[in-house]
Amino acid sequence: MDRRYLVLGMGALAAVAVGVTSFAIANQTRKPAVAMAVGVPPQGLAKAGVARALYGSRLVKNPKARPGAPERRLAERAFAAEPLAANALPILIAGLAADGDQQRSQALLQLAGKVTRRDRLINAMLIDEELPKNRPDRVIKLFDRAMAVSTEVRSFYLERLATATLNPAAIQALAPMLGRAPDWADEYWAAALRFSQAVPQVGELRLRITRPPWNQRKPLETDALLVSRLVESSQYDIASDLARALGLKTTPGDSLVNPDFSQVPRFSPVDWEMMQSGEIGVSIDPAKGSLLLSSLPSSSGVAVRQITALTPGRYQLSWKLAGLKASPGAELRYRLSCTDPGISGGKSADSGRLAEGVGSQTINLPASPCRWYWFEVELDATNVDSGVDITLDQLSFQRQVAGSSRPARLPARN
Repeated sequence: MDRRYLVLGMGALAAVAVGVTSFAIANQTRKPAVAMAVGVPPQGLAKAGVARALYGSRLVKNPKARPGAPERRLAERAFAAEPLAANALPILIAGLAADGDQQRSQALLQLAGKVTRRDRLINAMLIDEELPKNRPDRVIKLFDRAMAVSTEVRSFYLERLATATLNPAAIQALAPMLGRAPDWADEYWAAALRFSQAVPQVGELRLRITRPPWNQRKPLETDALLVSRLVESSQYDIASDLARALGLKTTPGDSLVNPDFSQVPRFSPVDWEMMQSGEIGVSIDPAKGSLLLSSLPSSSGVAVRQITALTPGRYQLSWKLAGLKASPGAELRYRLSCTDPGISGGKSADSGRLAEGVGSQTINLPASPCRWYWFEVELDATNVDSGVDITLDQLSFQRQVAGSSRPARLPARN
């Protein structure tokens, strides 16, 4: 009798052990933390999963984060128990790199790429390692492979590529990729623009693929934002060159773009930037070639502006204006100031009033290390008790020929 109960008890214990072991096996990848809490072997995949989750939380906060000590210990134990635990491999690779052992880190990364093609972090590491080597065909192959394996995490790979753009050396590899206009190009540009530090490199990359052999000059949805961000980053030359490469029309001899208001600005502030506010409204009617300004009573502010590259010398400002006479007390002024206040000490290079009708003003731009200037039009209606409506049909700024009152005919800056 006792023997029979002993056999039954041992059978029950064995069944429980098998059940617990089966539970641990089933949940190693689905619920690694739960499987680890059970504490029953096998534990390799579970430890790898927990290590990966810990490292993943670091990467969310900082894409360049190194694994911490807890996940490294778990990954090492997981790898010792289960060498094919792919979740542990990125932690081991990044850990070796953090220790300065680049040779072993790169060797393990290459082996990991052979062990699995489905791990998105390993794929991203392979892409990151390859980008600076200027082997675009290899990068394209890796990227296409990663995308084919999992299109659901396309944004993950694009974020990695966008981050890699911070490295100027990566432009050499990215240009041939984006020059082919892949179907993910729009998503890449949008992702890259989220990194403010990468804006200069993104601008240089976009400008490069407008040239042969790619000739990608058709404006993208992100191009206007890119030009604006380049100006914000003081990358005026790249912003101007890119806008012109993408089709910005210029007037020969004029330092201002769109002086006749014949086109709706696409690449502000290389073209006119309309400074809309709750008190001042601005619009351009290209059919009539007019800039329309309106304001509420007792308001003032900059209405439009654009950047322009200037050299010292004599310039002629010309305009055609209507509407001021109907609003006594209102003023429309121009202001020319260096884009770098540190160079000019915060002082304007020149300013003055724009009078009703057809008018002109000679401006002498003194010698200065400043090259890029803001040209702004300000509306002042602080002394007006009713609304103001003004129309500008022309606003031209041309350099004069030495010894002549006539503007010089300069070549277009296309």
